[in-house]
Amino acid sequence: MLKFSKYLESEIGKNFYIKNRGFEYGDKKTAEIFFVLDKRKEILYPGPFINDKKHLEDFKKKHKKIFVKNKRVYSKEKNTINSQEFIKKFIVKNIKIIKDISITNLEIKN
Repeated sequence: MLKFSKYLESEIGKNFYIKNRGFEYGDKKTAEIFFVLDKRKEILYPGPFINDKKHLEDFKKKHKKIFVKNKRVYSKEKNTINSQEFIKKFIVKNIKIIKDISITNLEIKN
């Protein structure tokens, strides 16, 4: 459970500033995790190095506004996802992991 909470925290950190967090075991089979979040205005996407022509073209197709820093391509994009949408996408993307470790509930409380 602790390993999963660290993974969840790293994924949340890509879209939100984590102002506070907590993790507590209830008993041997339960745990509660909480995060207090502020939405990031922009997200920085690191891309390939400028000499990697194949991946550079793919990156340019996916990201319209790019810039180069230290021989690497990046894109900054406006963050349009809210916490509810983030959790829904996170669950879909990680459903196998969630089932394997028997997580029964992920929710957003405002």
